[in-house]
Amino acid sequence: MVNSVKYILFFVILCIAVHNSQKAFSAEDLLKGYESIGYDINDTFMIKTSEDGEPFVIDFYQFLIMKFNRINFMNVGYDVVDDKVDPVPTPPALPTELSHKDEVEKINKYLSSEVLEYLDNTLSSYNTRYYKSETGVEAAEWIYYELLGYETSRDDVTINFFNNTFSAQPSIIARIEGTKSSDVVILGSHLDSITLSLNPSSSRSPGADDDGTGVVTGLQVFQALMNNNFKPERTVEIHFYAAEEAGLLGSKAVAKKYADDNVNVVGMMQIDMSGYDLNGPIGIVQDYTSADLNTFVELCLEGYSDLEYISTTCGYACSDHASWTENGYRSSFPFETAMGKDNPFIHTSQDTTSRISFKKVLEVSKFACGFVVELSYE
Repeated sequence: MVNSVKYILFFVILCIAVHNSQKAFSAEDLLKGYESIGYDINDTFMIKTSEDGEPFVIDFYQFLIMKFNRINFMNVGYDVVDDKVDPVPTPPALPTELSHKDEVEKINKYLSSEVLEYLDNTLSSYNTRYYKSETGVEAAEWIYYELLGYETSRDDVTINFFNNTFSAQPSIIARIEGTKSSDVVILGSHLDSITLSLNPSSSRSPGADDDGTGVVTGLQVFQALMNNNFKPERTVEIHFYAAEEAGLLGSKAVAKKYADDNVNVVGMMQIDMSGYDLNGPIGIVQDYTSADLNTFVELCLEGYSDLEYISTTCGYACSDHASWTENGYRSSFPFETAMGKDNPFIHTSQDTTSRISFKKVLEVSKFACGFVVELSYE
């Protein structure tokens, strides 16, 4: 009965949106439009909309309704099964001060707003990066080969696809082995995109901010680390997740694998949208994150960027950090603004680099590099 009420509510909301549009579209028109651009309209999703909620199944049309209205959910279906019962390893204590400022500032000199913009222009040139589209796979391959171009034939550096069974789109993990420890520090982003339009056949999903800005931050941080011949004491990984827009599928698969393998993760920070509103403060998400890690992220923001920050909340499963929290790991999610004041053009063809401040993306990349380097020391 509860699920039926949810479906009716979602349908009513979308009907209002359709009624208010310049041209009326039926559900059939909408689905045909998405099918014409390569979306699997027969897709189904087993989801949760709250931490303690019971999973329920939605079809592709109901999925669109939820995305149109920014209703967060975690996809618990496919090959990702919630059967982890043992706790993950206890992580080491976090630093209470910044101890490697000279090294971080040296590495940060390799970061460039111009390069960030160039990379994002390339990434957002794909028609869509939807997780079940051919161009979504091609975009993942572009990221992979871009990372390979930065790698300098070091034996301690690997670039690998993390293949998924739910789609051909892989996640990607760039890894620098620690010289003293196998404990892992993770910087994450998601590589997929989605379009939400009443006329999808004529709409692109460039995803320049969502989450092109996070992807290019990961690329630039990795490149800067390689250019500086960085050799961490703890293992450092840069993650690029598939299928975030479909309910965090990519990050959920990776986080569960790490939990099953008892990997000790020192901390995971997600960068998902970082380029809107140059003068606005970064929003440090307080819910479904680690308070201790958030405090450390604030320390990095103060020490390695010119950005201000405030506290905000984003609800259940709003980005890939939630997959790590769910599996018992420390995670943090610094967002481009306070939630609700963020980029209004995401999930549309207007989410382009012209609407992004790459000065802000650069500042985020600086404290992201600080996060990685500082936590990489024992």
